[in-house]
Amino acid sequence: MEFLKVYFDVKTYRPDEEAMKDEGVIAVGYLEDRGGDLSREDVKVIAKWDLKWEEVVVRTFYSYLKGLLGKKVELVGFNVLRFDVPLLTLRGVELGVGTLRELTAIWNSFMVRDLMQVLLAANGWRYRGLKFSNVARAAGMDVEDHGAETAEAFERGRYDLIERWLVDDVYALWRLDRSRAVEKMIRNYVERGVRLDP
Repeated sequence: MEFLKVYFDVKTYRPDEEAMKDEGVIAVGYLEDRGGDLSREDVKVIAKWDLKWEEVVVRTFYSYLKGLLGKKVELVGFNVLRFDVPLLTLRGVELGVGTLRELTAIWNSFMVRDLMQVLLAANGWRYRGLKFSNVARAAGMDVEDHGAETAEAFERGRYDLIERWLVDDVYALWRLDRSRAVEKMIRNYVERGVRLDP
């Protein structure tokens, strides 16, 4: 049985600054890694602007996950255990995609590795400074943080920008993991006391 890693990220829209208040899933990007070389073009995007309804976006992603049940799969993301997974679960229940029990069972069927959680060890066990763009930069990658710009881009109908940012983030996540940079950052902290956010 082959082992599959799936890198994923969620883009959201919230009209209010408060996290998860009226927050909606507008796109999910994912990249399947079976061990070969990959490119940005390999990132798949499930987007509200293509499917019209948030419920269809969330349902489509859960259908994809259901198709992976029974296989050896590791889901990999950044801050997914504190944000993406809870939000996808919440919205899935609210939109009638499944019950809390059903959706939780899907997530519990996979190993979910959150690189933010893993990197706590390289940051003195603090969340401060553990933004994806900061971590990617520390690994020598040019990744920008577009979180604050996503709502404005969505309101202006600039879906091309949101999709590009999503693809960039998912591909950078794969590159970060594939390069073993996370392990090097942890080793730097353990052996030399060098934190990501001094």
